[in-house]
Amino acid sequence: MYSRLFVLIMICLSAGLIAQAPTGVVLNTDQWIPFPLTSYEEIKGTALDMSWLLEAPAGKHGFLTVCGDQFVFNDGTEGRFWGGNIFGEANFGDREEAERLADIMARSGANLVRMHHLDVVKPWTDKVVQRSFFGGQMPATTRSIDPQMLDRFHYMFYCLKQRGIYIFLSHQSSRFVMKGDGFPGDDAGLEDVGQGFKGEGMFDPYLIELQKEYLTAILSARNPYTGLSMLDDPALVMTEITNENSMFWIQADGTFGINSLHYQKMLQSQFSRWLLKHYGDETAVRKAWTQSGRTSLFEDESISDGNVKIPQVYISATAWPVSDQRKMDTFHFLYDLQDDYYQQMNQFLKGLGLKIPVTGSNHWCDDLADLHLNAKLDYVDRHSYWTHPHNEYNYIAGQGIMSEAMVKSPTGGNIGENARRRVFGKPYTVS
Repeated sequence: MYSRLFVLIMICLSAGLIAQAPTGVVLNTDQWIPFPLTSYEEIKGTALDMSWLLEAPAGKHGFLTVCGDQFVFNDGTEGRFWGGNIFGEANFGDREEAERLADIMARSGANLVRMHHLDVVKPWTDKVVQRSFFGGQMPATTRSIDPQMLDRFHYMFYCLKQRGIYIFLSHQSSRFVMKGDGFPGDDAGLEDVGQGFKGEGMFDPYLIELQKEYLTAILSARNPYTGLSMLDDPALVMTEITNENSMFWIQADGTFGINSLHYQKMLQSQFSRWLLKHYGDETAVRKAWTQSGRTSLFEDESISDGNVKIPQVYISATAWPVSDQRKMDTFHFLYDLQDDYYQQMNQFLKGLGLKIPVTGSNHWCDDLADLHLNAKLDYVDRHSYWTHPHNEYNYIAGQGIMSEAMVKSPTGGNIGENARRRVFGKPYTVS
């Protein structure tokens, strides 16, 4: 067996590849051969039942820690995990649903579940996400936890733990700011906050405070079924700070994702302060940003006014006509901004009493700066998609998944993508 740790958490979006029919064409399925899958009820106790591999209850080896490039429990047992995601409202089922889902995961042999999209407040698929920590869709506020949903989550957690399945907590994925949350800006700023606080949630003190408030509530709440809060439960083995988020991605398609004046001014003010800290005064900035006889500090920009802009595109052929130094300073500022956010949130979580490994985010971008930032934390996690479903996530008419063979990919498909994102000396997960 290999001693090196490689954690693989597969996101199973489909049992196979479904080629999408051209628009207006109805597929003739008369000659298709049915392939009924054996139910998890039917495999109970058979050779296909992998639940015997699990050590129940989860947490018997103590809390998970990091040792070099490995996960190791307190008692010295190496942590090796394989599992999947529980998405959205599936985390908040009733007792019967929770028991059945936990049995399904156990019989599949999974010893880790990522409890994901716990904070959905606006509909963005058809019927997948009708429940969250905040209640139903479109709650008046996201600053209070719904007691019934918390109880259901606790029971799901308990069911998984009893079967020997560990928990990967994905707490910030889909949250929006609601009208009743006390947003300090205007309506345009409110609407600019993206799903899961992506972008703005890394630099707005108000949004960061909301994150801390929410984490305190869910992590400190005592689970009546386990008798422990998540802070004190070794069945919880890892978490992330924010799902699929990176300041290096907001400009990837050439459209800056911070669109409202409220947040543009906030980011410009922070960039201006960063420049003042690094250069001392505006004269030094103007000099450093001069290239080929032209300065890249424009007439309508001033450090004292706090309105130095972030170029919409700064590292491509279509970038603003600015100096190389301005591009580098912009990149450096975004790096420091994301670093400050990660370190602040990591310190907050550890100060709250969290004892498990923490990573920053899991974006699929290949930016080395993003990987470097995540490598400053306890472990590195990445996401990777192949033939992602379109239209909707459920098995409904019109759903399609393009049939593209991974073996034909010049980059090696998901395997190649994930391999080149691994950081030497750090535990690695693919969630």
